[in-house]
Amino acid sequence: MDPITGQGIGDAFRDAELLAGAIEAGLSGRASMDAALAGYQRARDRRTGPMYDFTADLASLRPLRSEERRLFEALAADQAETDRFFGVMTGAIPIREYFSPHNLIKLIGVRGFATALRGRLVAGRPA
Repeated sequence: MDPITGQGIGDAFRDAELLAGAIEAGLSGRASMDAALAGYQRARDRRTGPMYDFTADLASLRPLRSEERRLFEALAADQAETDRFFGVMTGAIPIREYFSPHNLIKLIGVRGFATALRGRLVAGRPA
């Protein structure tokens, strides 16, 4: 991952542990190697996918969309929420939790949330 969110090394350690478990399951015969590795891939992608997508989007350095601008304006006015957002960046707060409908409505209001839905800034699926 791009270092913009600082998630890569933590993911690497977690994924190495998951992979070691899958290889052990395949070598011990508890599962076929193909099934064990496929299970590892699914688990890795499920855990890493939303943050990977978010990181890649941030790293593109494209201009902000209107819903993103609204979110950052709300964060600029609220230090506690800014801290929580940086918690997402560091992995301390799950991205799906932060970009949940409930949290976004609290941050940017119903109208902003409707715009965000159209722009896909919901549930860890930044556009």
